[in-house]
Amino acid sequence: MNDYRRECDIRPLFTEFMQRLNAAKFTPETNLTLKKFVESIYLPFIESETRASTKKGYREIWNNHICDRVGDIRVREFRTVHASKMLRAIAEENNLSKTTLQHIKSVLSGIFTHAKNEGAFDGANPIKGTRIPSNAREPGETMRTTWRKFVESWKPCLCCPKQSLQRRPTRDSAKASCEGWNGRTTQASRLTLIGRFGRTW
Repeated sequence: MNDYRRECDIRPLFTEFMQRLNAAKFTPETNLTLKKFVESIYLPFIESETRASTKKGYREIWNNHICDRVGDIRVREFRTVHASKMLRAIAEENNLSKTTLQHIKSVLSGIFTHAKNEGAFDGANPIKGTRIPSNAREPGETMRTTWRKFVESWKPCLCCPKQSLQRRPTRDSAKASCEGWNGRTTQASRLTLIGRFGRTW
């Protein structure tokens, strides 16, 4: 409040705010939900601007990953946090690689670039500062590799059957706690792991 001691100091800000508010009221696109904007404006636009394979990829990403999660948010109310939460949810539910998540982010960024050009959104593109989840799968790392890493973190101990599934993060710690450990699982131990987690090697 100390920055605006008199009414005349704040009047220009108030005028600018009202102009933006009124502009939103008279621009139909600004009141659209993201779903409505994409399906009625963005997707028809890319029909004539991109190759068939690209259009197919954009539609699949929109339908499979974006629409149901953030489609009901109004375009002018969309924030970076919405995109960030969306990517985290996608990563957790689908085990997608960082490269695939980057493709999803790029599609959403393109949607807002078009929204700015159509007058449906003002300000910086909210997708620009969105981070890819750090715990997402690295490119080239398959589900098989992920499971193998998980199983490898459980080091069965041959001379301690009752503790055969006790978690042993490293070989050194396993050796320290049991000198009989030799770095290999017995057939019985393998079958136990397969029964609990499925075959992973």
